[in-house]
Amino acid sequence: KLAKKSMLEDTAKLVPDHVDQFTPPYNPWDQRICVSPDADIFKAIQSGAVKMVTGHIESFTPKGIKLKNGEHIDADVVVTATGLKLQVMGGMEMFVDKEKVDFAKRFVYKGVGLSGVPNALFVVGYTTASWTLRADLVSLYFCRLINHVKNAALSSFCPSEPPKGMATEPLFNLQSNYMKRAAHILPKTGNMAPWKNHGSYFRVSEHVVPFDESHLLFVCVG
Repeated sequence: KLAKKSMLEDTAKLVPDHVDQFTPPYNPWDQRICVSPDADIFKAIQSGAVKMVTGHIESFTPKGIKLKNGEHIDADVVVTATGLKLQVMGGMEMFVDKEKVDFAKRFVYKGVGLSGVPNALFVVGYTTASWTLRADLVSLYFCRLINHVKNAALSSFCPSEPPKGMATEPLFNLQSNYMKRAAHILPKTGNMAPWKNHGSYFRVSEHVVPFDESHLLFVCVG
């Protein structure tokens, strides 16, 4: 709420007559934020070169867009920027012993692996900070795990299944509609380590980066 108040105060200085157009019903980080570092969009709106309208689209018409409040926006070209559809692993399919992996039934291990899926690691960044900030941290864990497998002459590693009855949490704490639409296909996280997906740099540094063999199953070469 404090961040929202601060952002709206800054917005009011740039576009005092249009603050209502930049006042969403949610708080920052409930959904992701778009940033205009040079304030170019605000300058264009304030100068009158750009008109901004906020509303819900009811339908497209031969001449433009009709909003649910009855207003019509004439348009020669409409560029859509909604309807994002998430794909797990970029649409890649995984198989274990010739059986297709259902990601929605798997638990995320340390935010980098999936329960019951061997020799597979992935990167999930932060949604409230730089995506690569977390990617840099988990890459350290990647290297430590791979080096352990190599130095111990192991052929595979696999995160174990979590305790039965463990409470589940969403992979991302975002309320964006595209996240809600994808909730049924995303892997789950738990409420305890190592199945909890931490969103804090310091918690990831503490719980993910240090190499830990617990809850990992290893197979020796041969």
